[in-house]
Amino acid sequence: MKKDIFFSSLAINILVFTGFSVHAEIYKCKGADGEINFTSTPCGKKQTGIKRPEKKTEELNKDGTKKSKKQVIADRLKKEKEYLDANKRQREEEKEKKDKLEKHKNKIKKKCEQAKRDLAGVQRSKQVFVKDKKGKKRALNDAQRKAAELDAQRRISYWCRK
Repeated sequence: MKKDIFFSSLAINILVFTGFSVHAEIYKCKGADGEINFTSTPCGKKQTGIKRPEKKTEELNKDGTKKSKKQVIADRLKKEKEYLDANKRQREEEKEKKDKLEKHKNKIKKKCEQAKRDLAGVQRSKQVFVKDKKGKKRALNDAQRKAAELDAQRRISYWCRK
């Protein structure tokens, strides 16, 4: 009895799985311009299909003669060298931009640090001295000191922003 059930289920499985076969048709159609197309729909329908790839054209010299293998290889090497040179120039330009940006960031950082030192010096000192145009030191009065402190705060807000 177990054999009968096994064989009957096997027979049903075979019938079920062989009944669902996949079938696709491919049609070869010639277009109005003479191109050959392969489609899954019969010819004359308005659905486009896969186009056959074009044949590789031979490389020719300026006078129309066929290039030799050495000429083809030399041309390819020349194109490859041009490509590599262009990539090298691009990498150098990117490096220059990166270096320029890094210098600019360092300048901003130095200016920020200097402004913070100036503010700290003005705030903690009892008397503030500055050099005049002739290089002599002179002491600032209270109004000038307040102006120097405000100037240092202004420079901090300008240079230390993020």
